[in-house]
Amino acid sequence: MKTIAGLFRYLVGLVKGTVKHEDKGDTACLCVGMQSSSKYGACPGAYLDAARMSRLLSKYGSTVCIGDKKATVASVRSAMQKACEKKLAIIFYSGHGGRVRNPKAQDGSGYSEHLCLNNGAMYDYDIWSVVSKAKGRVVLIFDCCHSATMYRSSAKYNSYVFNRGFEFSLLRGMAFSQGRNNILVWSGCPADSYSYGGDSGGILTNGILDSYRKGRTYDEVWRYATRTAKDQRPVRTVIGEGFDGPVFR
Repeated sequence: MKTIAGLFRYLVGLVKGTVKHEDKGDTACLCVGMQSSSKYGACPGAYLDAARMSRLLSKYGSTVCIGDKKATVASVRSAMQKACEKKLAIIFYSGHGGRVRNPKAQDGSGYSEHLCLNNGAMYDYDIWSVVSKAKGRVVLIFDCCHSATMYRSSAKYNSYVFNRGFEFSLLRGMAFSQGRNNILVWSGCPADSYSYGGDSGGILTNGILDSYRKGRTYDEVWRYATRTAKDQRPVRTVIGEGFDGPVFR
């Protein structure tokens, strides 16, 4: 009877979308730690964050960890694109985050946020141009300043994405038509604010790692991490219906 009941719960989960099929072969993880940048200066503890997250995420799938001189705009973009070919892509960044005025910002905010990589900036709209073409679900974790809209704000997707030629197949085809979960973003702070850390790593990253336990859910880990980093007001954004089940699954 227990076997039948378990099978029934599994089938119900499939119908509800709470059971996911990603195994190690279906999952790709990218960890970027910008501790020393020739353009933006030092960010102590950032590569430690990436290395520790990489060790954790290697349990779930193929994992790439890059930083400093190897973390150029081109190399990070290429690694993101490769990760997003899988059913589940987990992309982590720790380092400096920047914000510049941009009156033409497509989300209407008047600013563009960016990752501070070794040779320049990777802007929010560039990140979005990659993740919007993902073949499956995407988890983005940004432990950096100005990070809440580092991927682009969802507030005006309907009004601006189609008009500017972005490929919107992931959200149009999955989030709204099929009701599936798509993109989850964990950010260290609001777009106009700052994330903190030191030689031992970022506060948000340490909160995530300290709270991680096998079997815990995304909601459980996030609640603990945000309590740890409450002074910098971390932000969670979900595009689609969210993520259910054990964290990173």
